[in-house]
Amino acid sequence: MLKQEADEVIERIRDDLKRHGVLIGYDTEFTGAEFGCDLDYQEAQVRDDPEKRVMCIVIHDEGLWAQLRQGSVHRCVVSECGGKLFGMPVTIEPRTDESYTIEYRR
Repeated sequence: MLKQEADEVIERIRDDLKRHGVLIGYDTEFTGAEFGCDLDYQEAQVRDDPEKRVMCIVIHDEGLWAQLRQGSVHRCVVSECGGKLFGMPVTIEPRTDESYTIEYRR
């Protein structure tokens, strides 16, 4: 997977999170004053703790996972032990059908 393709998938993940009420970055309506304004490293911001809404982001595309591990995708931090994507836990579970799944809490 190319870096541009990985960036596009990350934007789809961001849009999916937004549709479920998880906002990425600073928003005056949802983000408290204590958050600050450093948008170089953007984490999910919601009225409640994001992990109350999202259990995990599961990456299925091994090429995307490789891009995340290399640190080449903007706004993403993934280490050898799993790490985080938009401030939420991310893991890999290779599949051929989808590039990712977001596991939401009910």
